[in-house]
Amino acid sequence: TALIAIGIVPNVFFPSLAWADDPPPRFPDRPPPGGTRDPVSRGDDCPETGLPMMPVIPTVNGGGWSTESNPTVWVYVPFSLTPDYEVKFTVRNPQGQTVHQTWLDSLSTEPGVLRFSIPSSVTLPETSVDMAEPEVWDWSVSVFCDPAGGRPEVARGGIQRVDEAVAMPETTSPLAISEAYVESGIWYDALTTLGNARRENPDDAELEVAWQTLLSYSTVGLEAIATEPLVDCCTLPAE
Repeated sequence: TALIAIGIVPNVFFPSLAWADDPPPRFPDRPPPGGTRDPVSRGDDCPETGLPMMPVIPTVNGGGWSTESNPTVWVYVPFSLTPDYEVKFTVRNPQGQTVHQTWLDSLSTEPGVLRFSIPSSVTLPETSVDMAEPEVWDWSVSVFCDPAGGRPEVARGGIQRVDEAVAMPETTSPLAISEAYVESGIWYDALTTLGNARRENPDDAELEVAWQTLLSYSTVGLEAIATEPLVDCCTLPAE
């Protein structure tokens, strides 16, 4: 399996089907509105790397569900961000209108996985999982490496806030909470629960294995970045 291919030890602490790959969990397909757009586009003068910058979403889905009004999204950046680069975080509503845009500069980070939280000035409306035409919002992270204003490197994804009832465990364990989200197909919340817990507890081996397991499911396909570090970066303004 993908877990063996990248040398991940199966999560023996949580042996339920949600943490196994047979059968793998299912996450709904929620690509950004406006047709099938490539979630990745290369930029001018950005460092050439083996992997492109990419959204941390199931590779075949283009996006997914969240139950949060201001969810967090995650992006893998395979090169270091330097003070010479500019980063733009954009959120668009289902009609394609830009409802939030933040520019960040003077950054200095190592390659790895970065998080961006949709600010409180933008509230995703709660919608039904059974909608004939789901209300999918579009988010993107653009890195401008060319000081002359060339094309940015871009990663984007779709996100739908849903009213799905999640059977939460009677525990505060992020492992168990993330597992509940996995069982309900709630991609962004499962990922953020583990990601935030890992940032708070960087030496916790169980959290690391759970993160790697989630990214390596055959229905997710992100085993290539499953062991990449989480990078502290990019605090957005609340408004």
